[in-house]
Amino acid sequence: MHDLVSSPDVQPAATPAPSADERVIPLIYVVCKGRSGSTLTALLMSANSRIIGAGEVESFHKRFSKPGHRRCTCGEALDACPFWADVQEGLEARLGERVPKFRVDDDATFLRNNEAFFASIQDTAPTSILLDKSKKPGRLDRLLTSKKLDITIVHVVRDVRAVAYSFQQRGERKDRTDELRYNFLKNIARWAWLNSWITLRYRRHPRYLRVRYEDLVADPEKHVRALMAHVGVPFEDSQMDFGKAEQHAFSGNRMRLQNADGIRPDTKYIEQLPRWKWWVGTLLAFPVLRYFGYPIARPDVASRA
Repeated sequence: MHDLVSSPDVQPAATPAPSADERVIPLIYVVCKGRSGSTLTALLMSANSRIIGAGEVESFHKRFSKPGHRRCTCGEALDACPFWADVQEGLEARLGERVPKFRVDDDATFLRNNEAFFASIQDTAPTSILLDKSKKPGRLDRLLTSKKLDITIVHVVRDVRAVAYSFQQRGERKDRTDELRYNFLKNIARWAWLNSWITLRYRRHPRYLRVRYEDLVADPEKHVRALMAHVGVPFEDSQMDFGKAEQHAFSGNRMRLQNADGIRPDTKYIEQLPRWKWWVGTLLAFPVLRYFGYPIARPDVASRA
């Protein structure tokens, strides 16, 4: 073994540290059908001190170009949150604009804008792993082409009848039941197709993990621990009290703003879904329901819930 000794005239060459925009940024991407529990999953994961959940990153331009009365999960108005002000300063330095678009057709622009966004967040919170719950597999496919992102995929699945019922209820609340996006049968078919596609597309990815909403709400700590192990971050007890953690998601359902003090499963669909919708929805999605291990008959679903 030899000691390395420097002569007074020749200094050892220093290994240059990678610049901020050369580093590889760890990113968790939540992919699923809407109304499947992505907000709850993101809140539980982002309550960890190492994880920053931004919300549905794809909608950044829409939210920040006209913030109005929208609020960050921390409670501040979007245009008054210091965290997002710092992120926007980073974006301006990198791109020359504070609110870039992430829904763009050009792949080079898409990657440049998204990579600048994630790097600007990590400048604000240097030790963080980022979480994007944009849900869409098309966006995930494009992000996976980046050499600057190390992506972990979390696939959230919820019973198709619950998902379609939730969309139907949302349409009724908005008095927009005639719109196709809230149609019960359309959402049954969409659920079956989308979850089949996500599974076939990503199940062999080394960083893919699937979690069922029903399992997560039945035993949150067990499944959050599994998610943390998958990400490679130690579980923290504070994650079970996620409503008290400071978080900075700029989008998601109302749950993120309610300082929730517990996890309660949403099972209204079991009692309230009309019999014909239950069975038509079940038959349309039968193979995929069985693949994910969901019971078929209403009494069996109720007993598990």
